[in-house]
Amino acid sequence: MCCAGLAGRCHHGDRTKQQESGKGWLMTELEARHMQLVDRVNNSKTTEEYWQWRERLSGFREGVEVCGVNAGHLLMHADSVQESRGVDRVMCGGVFLDWEPADIDRTAEGGRI
Repeated sequence: MCCAGLAGRCHHGDRTKQQESGKGWLMTELEARHMQLVDRVNNSKTTEEYWQWRERLSGFREGVEVCGVNAGHLLMHADSVQESRGVDRVMCGGVFLDWEPADIDRTAEGGRI
């Protein structure tokens, strides 16, 4: 949480609207940041890029838990967001379990076509 947020002058969005919706502004921020990281993982083009973003996502989730927030909520939220986008893939916490690098050779022996 930023120091302005602690003082009630947070510049990270309209807290009044978020409070009226029944969801705290901090949880809304965490959900948005979590989805940004999930999208980075899923949109990775190379295996190296994929694992770099997976590590950042894992660190974010661990940091959230250390701060006392149940990361399980973020995982369920990410799945819900993906489903609302019309995504029909095997996933966990919004991360596609069938992800493959964009440059994979699907014609090679034993590869998928």
